[in-house]
Amino acid sequence: MTISRRGFGQLIGLGAVAAQLRPALAAKPSGVVRLSANENPYGPSPAALQAIRDAFPLAWRYPDEAADQLIAVLARQHNLPGSCFLLGAGSSDILRLAASAFGT
Repeated sequence: MTISRRGFGQLIGLGAVAAQLRPALAAKPSGVVRLSANENPYGPSPAALQAIRDAFPLAWRYPDEAADQLIAVLARQHNLPGSCFLLGAGSSDILRLAASAFGT
């Protein structure tokens, strides 16, 4: 299955609409927590949902510019050089990079 950037953008938009239409579902845990899937039974916090909404105007852009800013903030906050930080598209991306770098 392949997905285009346009299709991905449409999925993001649908997710935002669903989040707006179904806030009650996110607030009520079902009683079953699937720890193997790293799920949060309460859904995202209202602050996280607002941050997602606030980020939509830039969702169509590649995150390269913001990545440098984020690394600079993290380096300052933790008193480490920026070279200590590696950002990726989720843990799978970082783990794949680590396997490529250190695997045989």
